[in-house]
Amino acid sequence: MPSKAPDGPVGGYKVVYEYANRLAADGFQVTIVYPLTYRFSEQSPADRLKTIPRALKWIVKGISCKKWFALDPRVCEKAVLSLNERDVPEGDVYVATALHTAFYLAQYKIPSRRKFYLIQGFENWRDSDTTVYDSYKAGLHNIVISDWLHRHVTAAGAEAEIIKNGFDFNYFKLSVPIEERDPKCVSMMWHSEERKGGPLGLKVLQAVKERHPDLKVIMFGVPERPACMPEWVEYHCRPDRETHNMIYNRSAIYLAPSYQEGWGLTVGESMICGAAVVCTDTLGFLEMVTDGKNGLISPCGEAEMLTANVCRLIEDPELRIAIAREGNLRIREFSWERSYDRLKALIRNSLLETETKKQVRSDS
Repeated sequence: MPSKAPDGPVGGYKVVYEYANRLAADGFQVTIVYPLTYRFSEQSPADRLKTIPRALKWIVKGISCKKWFALDPRVCEKAVLSLNERDVPEGDVYVATALHTAFYLAQYKIPSRRKFYLIQGFENWRDSDTTVYDSYKAGLHNIVISDWLHRHVTAAGAEAEIIKNGFDFNYFKLSVPIEERDPKCVSMMWHSEERKGGPLGLKVLQAVKERHPDLKVIMFGVPERPACMPEWVEYHCRPDRETHNMIYNRSAIYLAPSYQEGWGLTVGESMICGAAVVCTDTLGFLEMVTDGKNGLISPCGEAEMLTANVCRLIEDPELRIAIAREGNLRIREFSWERSYDRLKALIRNSLLETETKKQVRSDS
């Protein structure tokens, strides 16, 4: 149950689609539903009118993530009017994947053992902390992707299973030896959301370039190239697999300036491909990165320290190579196979419990 269908790559959606692919390959019937709107009662008249072109687009062109993600053809994608139970296809197990989808699922008139909530971030971007905590207490089977999110669920007085995200080691590969890279080549993801730290990253890279005029910067992202991006930045909009791997493998350093991350897929991807990570101390990154061992970490928003850390790796090749190698080893602890096996076990236990209760009722 995503809150909407993304037009381009989004980390949280990639996780959902990866699980959907693996479930389908194991013989499960999987349907991903996209609601036309899920907060209609809270919207202004102007915002409600905005749903009309989206509805027309869905009617004419259909809806799918397949233009940017290799979704298994056995996975069904379905646009629905809302996430009310009457509008959603019937299933044996339901999984909410965003804050307000959890509140809808909690109202379904089905046993709680069939309701799951995949929590990938502390979603207080447009809602209060109280609302987020209330979603954890909605009576669903909570699944969190990190230790820090587990602490939030526990603080709310609820329980959760921890299933950390995995990475696709067939999609991303180290192809350019770490020690042979241009030490002054830095990459970064560009994102329009403030919490991703895009402007902060540009500020940092500008400061690094003043110290190292021959700095090479490669950025990638879903949006078209923003007007604020300097002409000396090489930018790739929605890179394909080959280009995405090329970006990471050309990079000696990967800069991640986010203020908040549930996990941080691009950090892990860059580590797979051999880039040394310079990042903030947002809790999602700390699931993978240890300061001074497999990355250099600074407090969120600290432009001067981020700049110093990038320059430190440029000016100390031995440290940069050691950190990149250690990062490449560390990230291999996070495999999709391990993550999927845990999720599948939870789902199968739910199905087994459902069948057992049906059998008890029939016997009685």
